[in-house]
Amino acid sequence: MSFQRSHCCRFLGASVLLLALAGCQQALNTEPQQFSPPAVLGHEILVRYQLPPAIPPVGLTLINRDLNLYAWRVPQGHQLAQDLQNFQRDPQIRYAEVSQIYPMEPFQVADLPDTPEAFAAEIFPKMESLWNLKTIQVPEAWKQLQNPQPVKVAIIDSGVDPQHPFLKQNLLPLEDIWNEVQGKDILRNLRDPSFNQDYQGRDGNGHGTHIAGIIQMVANQGKPEGPIQILPIKATNLEGATDAHLLTQALQRAMDKDAELINLSIGTVGLRNPSGSQALKDMVALVQTKGIAIVAATGNESQRSRSAVARISAPAFYEGVISVGAVTDQLQIADYSNGGPEIELVAPGGGSKLQGGEKILSTWPTYPTLENFKLAVETLGYASTSGTSMATPHVTGTLALILSQEPHLNPTQLRARLMVTATPMVKTGFDSASGWGRLDAFKALTFKADDAN
Repeated sequence: MSFQRSHCCRFLGASVLLLALAGCQQALNTEPQQFSPPAVLGHEILVRYQLPPAIPPVGLTLINRDLNLYAWRVPQGHQLAQDLQNFQRDPQIRYAEVSQIYPMEPFQVADLPDTPEAFAAEIFPKMESLWNLKTIQVPEAWKQLQNPQPVKVAIIDSGVDPQHPFLKQNLLPLEDIWNEVQGKDILRNLRDPSFNQDYQGRDGNGHGTHIAGIIQMVANQGKPEGPIQILPIKATNLEGATDAHLLTQALQRAMDKDAELINLSIGTVGLRNPSGSQALKDMVALVQTKGIAIVAATGNESQRSRSAVARISAPAFYEGVISVGAVTDQLQIADYSNGGPEIELVAPGGGSKLQGGEKILSTWPTYPTLENFKLAVETLGYASTSGTSMATPHVTGTLALILSQEPHLNPTQLRARLMVTATPMVKTGFDSASGWGRLDAFKALTFKADDAN
């Protein structure tokens, strides 16, 4: 993925280096392909009423009753600008806005041997050997666990591979918001009418499965089973595109399904809309009042080597959200990692083309995704990627460990715990690049109130 600054939103994963799961490779067509474009986004209006409307206009879809928040899909023959203006003129309406779009940039791929020696057995390498887990003392944190209680973690992303051997035992049923709002996520080949790939709520990209694997590793002690449950909520198409309507509906679903944590490795720097989506901001605030912590990625638009630091993405810069930047295996701030006063801390995100260094090894779909059919990816099962997207689930997984021991903690307390136990990266304690420092899972899990004195 490019690190260039952009007004677009995207998944916050950076360049991708793919590994193969032994026995999981599949021969793919090497002929150039041409796939149908995804559904058009941005043709909906998000409307928040001052009070619950006595009779909502026909065509409005309720998103959240507490906020009186609705979505309006612009009917065929209507003009988006005109419908928006009509809503904004209505004195009963607090605000109306076009649903902000969140597209994803293409992944960049490098070659690796087909059967890397890093793999042990048929599941995964020895967890203690992974640099990212060692860096934040995850193996040491595991030794402190006592009868961990179940915790439900929602991943709002591109979906998850429900049959991945490292994930399936802890996955809850797939929630397909994309299908409910936009229709089926079907990949069609314009050069082959018989080709029809319906992902049916599964991950059609790979990003969401990679995020799930990191949370599974950290929160379930590197095992394919454990007390931490993963709730996959698909809110993007197979190209990774989404919008504010889909994300608000996904947040609502996370609340409906009693999630205790939410991972959002999605965002926008918002150069065209500096405040981001007001509806999404309101939903993020509401989620936190329900006792659910949100962890979000700062973004990858920076080029720190050229003194170009992009502002933190929305929703990561929203009030109360735990905003996560990235460090490399050399414990340096990643060149791509966005910064600003809203950042909380940093976690392993992996290196970049410029910096080099190790990336983050995690799960990848065991079936071909769009990236495979485009021949950008030729292996299945596992992948090594880098970006603030990958840093974020390290924090989410750590919070799941904490909640498994201290289920009474609220989002404010969890956020404070991370801040006070982070390893400072600057003498001043806080800066706009690293926040309060680098995540330390061991310290965060074993922190006691007396430690702050």
